[in-house]
Amino acid sequence: MNQESVYCGWLEDSKNDGMLLSPTDALILMARVHVAAFVLILLAMSVPLQHSFGSTRTLDFFLFPDGSTHVTYSLDSDPLLPDTEVSLYGDSLENLVAEDENGFLLSTQSEKNILQVETLGSSNILINYDTYSLISKDGKIWSFEIDSPVEFNVVMPENSVIVGMSTFPLI
Repeated sequence: MNQESVYCGWLEDSKNDGMLLSPTDALILMARVHVAAFVLILLAMSVPLQHSFGSTRTLDFFLFPDGSTHVTYSLDSDPLLPDTEVSLYGDSLENLVAEDENGFLLSTQSEKNILQVETLGSSNILINYDTYSLISKDGKIWSFEIDSPVEFNVVMPENSVIVGMSTFPLI
C-alpha cells in the first residue's frame, strides 16, 4: 500500500505579484462604485419629494345643515423643511387657520387647492377651514362627494339619513 500526502491550497498567480487587485477585480470594483453612487443619488433626490407633502394623520369632515363643511386636517411635517404643501378639499375656503403642535399660528399661502404652510421647526400641523363646495343639493337630497387618497371621517348633522353610498366605509 502506497500512501501519498497531497497538499491542498491556493494556487498563487505569479502574474499579479505585488498587486493588490487584479485588473478584472479592479474593473468590477469600479462598476460597483458607480452603481452604488447612482443609487445614493436617487435616494437623496427622492427624500425631498416625499417630505414636500405632509403625511396625513387625521382628516375629518363635519357636515352642517346649511350646506357647509368644516374640514379638520392633521398632518406630520418635517421640522427641518421651511414649508409644507397640503392639498385642500373644496374650491372656496373660509376661516382658514393653520397651527403647529403648540397652537402657534403658521403663515400660509393658498393657490388653487394647494396650501403652502411655513412649518420650519414644526413637526405637526393642524389645519381648519370651512367650505361650501363639498355638498350639493338636489331637492331634499344633499350629496357629499369627496375623492381622497387617505382615510377620513365624516360627521353628519343630527337626524340625517344615508340614502345611498358609492363607496362603503371601512369598519
